[in-house]
Amino acid sequence: MAGPAAAAERAIGAAGLADRADVVAGSFFESLPAGAGGYVLSAVIHDWDDADDGRILGRCAEAAGPDGAVLVVESVTSDGAESPSTEMDLRMLTYVRGRERSLDQLTDLAATVGLRVTSVTPARYRSIIELQPPD
Repeated sequence: MAGPAAAAERAIGAAGLADRADVVAGSFFESLPAGAGGYVLSAVIHDWDDADDGRILGRCAEAAGPDGAVLVVESVTSDGAESPSTEMDLRMLTYVRGRERSLDQLTDLAATVGLRVTSVTPARYRSIIELQPPD
């Protein structure tokens, strides 16, 4: 296992959590291992345009099933502002055709694949947004 997956596996092991998490290398544009309690996307969503983000979130939703969650860790705003950072928004657009999103924009994007926001937990300059299928 090479690259980021190997680093994640080492970090999980060093934290004493190897019995609670698995690391699987792959592409989130393909089927993901199903049945985990949660799927974490940290600083991923802002790297892609809406169409690709829909595919990524859709794959995570498929794998999570009706009982799992998709956890999105991103910089979002909840006050109606379009972007938490104009500078980062321009960088993401220029570098990778991505974009920063407000919480409302992320909520709308998640809804296109059958997910809803169930909680938002601030974590320094990012937030952890929990997405789940409707009840």
